[in-house]
Amino acid sequence: MAKTVLVVDDDPANLQHIKTILQSSYSVWTFRQPQAALATVAEGIKPQLLLCNIRLPGIAGMEFREQVRTKLGLEHLPTIFFISFRERKLFEKVMNSANKYLIKPFGDLELKDVVNSFLHTPSRI
Repeated sequence: MAKTVLVVDDDPANLQHIKTILQSSYSVWTFRQPQAALATVAEGIKPQLLLCNIRLPGIAGMEFREQVRTKLGLEHLPTIFFISFRERKLFEKVMNSANKYLIKPFGDLELKDVVNSFLHTPSRI
């Protein structure tokens, strides 16, 4: 069974692009609204990885991650945040060793490599 990746970003073009890149190797669930993602996970979807924009509608990406982890019993869910270049230095101060970030815009191969590294899947080029 394919590993599940949960992607939350308010940019529909970015969501579609990420899904296109990853769907050949993973089950990819995409959401523009964080609350819809939370509801879906609460219904039983158990992602092995969260890809999330650091800025989401109505909630910070880090707060969303904490809600997924604590309220939904996914305490060890690894998270890759999408950030803009100007947010990089601030964000490095709050990262822990279990997480990663990608600076937008990121390349297809960069995304695949980072996701594969978390899910222990060899890259398919």
